[in-house]
Amino acid sequence: MKKRNRFYVYAVIVDNKIRYIGKGTGGRAYMHIRIARGIVRRRMAGETVSATPFYEKLTEVWLKGSDIQISILKNKLTDRKAYAVECELIAKQKASQLWNTWSGGLGSPKGHKKSEQQKHRSSESNKKTWSDEKLKQKHSKRCKVIWLNPEYRRKTQAALKAAGQQPELRKKRSDAAKVRWANPEFREKMNRAFSDPAYKRLRSQATKQGWITRRQKIGGDNSL
Repeated sequence: MKKRNRFYVYAVIVDNKIRYIGKGTGGRAYMHIRIARGIVRRRMAGETVSATPFYEKLTEVWLKGSDIQISILKNKLTDRKAYAVECELIAKQKASQLWNTWSGGLGSPKGHKKSEQQKHRSSESNKKTWSDEKLKQKHSKRCKVIWLNPEYRRKTQAALKAAGQQPELRKKRSDAAKVRWANPEFREKMNRAFSDPAYKRLRSQATKQGWITRRQKIGGDNSL
């Protein structure tokens, strides 16, 4: 019985406003922020990354430094009950407020695929957007500012830690990473990004700032 009642319904809350309601198990609810961050990181590395309207919006508010929280609305549900609750809660919200593409429930179009025209349009849009070096630099500066907020770092790290403790999620992440790194083109792009002097400086600065923050927490010497 416990295994059957392992589903829950959750909400993604942005600046105290419910923006998305979904159903999941394990660390599903906490994956969205990580995926949004991954989209930004891969685009910064020069990779063309297509994303759903939901992730485009989530990525946008993350870059702006909005307060993003995950709330479990109902848990210990069966698969069917979770679908019903998801559909019910989505219906109670204003359509203009939610970023859900579908109304949830068993009526969700599982396995829905974009048409070739949609894929092409999305791809061309991403190429045009992320070929702008000024835009890349602007996003990079935004990321730095966001991570200077201690409360944002604490919440994000806590959410990622909770998600990372799920065995199923860890395996899924590991398998996905292996597939990506098995692609020679992906390896070449990432190696090029990691060898970039500007990126090395950013990593060095982030490491130094991390040590300063940890020393401040324990009341130690902040000098490097």
